Amino acid sequence: VDFNDLAMGHQDSVWGRRAFILMQNSAWGEACAKNFDRFRMVIDRGEAFLARFPKSEVSDAVRLQVAKAYETWWNYSLTPSINGGPDRYRSGAEQARLKGISLLEEYLSRNSQDKDATERLIHLQRHESEINVVYSCVGFEEGD
Repeated sequence: VDFNDLAMGHQDSVWGRRAFILMQNSAWGEACAKNFDRFRMVIDRGEAFLARFPKSEVSDAVRLQVAKAYETWWNYSLTPSINGGPDRYRSGAEQARLKGISLLEEYLSRNSQDKDATERLIHLQRHESEINVVYSCVGFEEGD
C-alpha cells in the first residue's frame, strides 16, 4: 500500500484519513537532508485537509499537527543556529505563531486534558521558544 497515495487520493474514506494522519506525523516521509523546511508541507497539506474536512474523526489530530508545524516555524525564527539563521524564517513567523495559538485553542476546546498541547499554547502565547519542536531538523544542515 502506498500511504502517500492513500492519504492524498482517498480522503473521502476513513482509511484515507487515517493514512493522512500517519503521513502528517512523518512529515510526509521527508528526511531533513532532503527538505529542511518539511514543516511547511505539514502546514500546507493540513490546512487544505481542514478546509475540506473541518469536523472529521481525525480533524482534531490534524489541527494539533498543523499547530505544531506552525510552532516549528516560530521556533526557527528565534534560533540563530538554525539553517540559514532566523532571518530566513522571520517573514510570516508572527502569523505562524498566531495561527498555532488559534489551532491549539480550538483543539484544546475538545481535548482539555492534553497537557503537552496546553504547554505548547502557553509557550506561543508568551512568545517563548519551545524545546520539544516536532517537525524540527535541528542538528542537520540543508544538503547533508
